[in-house]
Amino acid sequence: MREEVEALPNHFRDEPHVIAIITHAALLMSDLSDFTGWHVIIDEVPNVLSIQEVQTLKDTAFFADHYTLEKLDGYDGWSVVGLTARGRALTSRHLYQDDSHRHLRSFHSRVLDSADHDHRRVVCNLTDWGQMGQAVETTAGKLAPVWIWGSLFTLSALAAFETVTILANRFRESLSYKLLVASAGDLDIRWTLRASSRPIAWQRRSVRVVYFSERRASRYHLLSETGREHLTRIDAYLAAQMGTASIWSTNGAFAGSFTSLPSANRQPPKQAGSNEFVACNEAAIIYSAKASPNVRGLLATHGVSEADWIATNENEIVLQFLTRTSLRNPASAEPVTLYVYDRAQADYVAERIGALPHADLSVEHVDLGVETAQRPRGRKPRILSPDEIEAKAKARRDYMRDYQRAQRAAAKGGAA
Repeated sequence: MREEVEALPNHFRDEPHVIAIITHAALLMSDLSDFTGWHVIIDEVPNVLSIQEVQTLKDTAFFADHYTLEKLDGYDGWSVVGLTARGRALTSRHLYQDDSHRHLRSFHSRVLDSADHDHRRVVCNLTDWGQMGQAVETTAGKLAPVWIWGSLFTLSALAAFETVTILANRFRESLSYKLLVASAGDLDIRWTLRASSRPIAWQRRSVRVVYFSERRASRYHLLSETGREHLTRIDAYLAAQMGTASIWSTNGAFAGSFTSLPSANRQPPKQAGSNEFVACNEAAIIYSAKASPNVRGLLATHGVSEADWIATNENEIVLQFLTRTSLRNPASAEPVTLYVYDRAQADYVAERIGALPHADLSVEHVDLGVETAQRPRGRKPRILSPDEIEAKAKARRDYMRDYQRAQRAAAKGGAA
């Protein structure tokens, strides 16, 4: 795929007009430096940051033999990954043919790219390859630490094109946009907004957004015993409220808690661009996608925050799923009800849909008793034994006796 994309300018050098259609994956992995004079149109927001969290307890020698680590300036504990001479001689095909290292094919391809193109730097949260072999003691025994690597596709990779057009709704709110801008460096970039001018007559309609928790969705909580019981309550409520012309979705890890909703109506969370469910007037998505500590650290090295991650990987996924419904049909005036887990998600959806002049919006909290408990702050007080209580009381009595004696002596003019 990559070779075919990179060959396009040469193959059609003498053609006056050519349209080539490729995938996001092909675009992001190819060397585009020969596309001088071409125009590129990117449909939907590409995921410009490749991330992988891995455990490689027994691979210390392999990594040390094939890759180098150079300290990333300004970020303690983070390094830029490079290649040793043996690493440069290693190809992705070599790894593909090796069952024990096939999982490193993507990592190695990115590091190879970064050696030839400075816009594809690979960073990781290790400063020495030996760190991956330092097992940590857990309740499950000794486990290898989970480390993370990331590689960012930057705008300099598109510098050869005459123009770059990205067709996306609210592109400037996306994580990809913020990553591209943060990594632009000295590139002279001018962003121009192009809105659709096609007039559409929309029917006025009511839109109801329902949420269940004032606190944010958390995978940690929802995978706990209490969290699973909360999901069961939501499942029963949704099954009683939603009709057959509806769709619903959730994280795969939560799916076992949803036994009342019809499985035939369950869809994957990521539904951008689909009109398949335009006849549905109800949709529910119980979803969480927060960044792990490793991912938060990686985002910081690229100048973006966890809030940017949540906006794209959770809130926007929720919004895109809910708007696959009859909200996409200008001729429909049917009332629409949308269900999400928490208030923050409801606010995000309401802000976007409420901006539509034809939508009469309402937001409602349904209390099913699924609020997560507030984590107590500070140390938990230690329960004292009866002997300790008596000892503290005696110490207090002795102190008060000595204090009163000193006060009386001072009143008589004696030495306190």
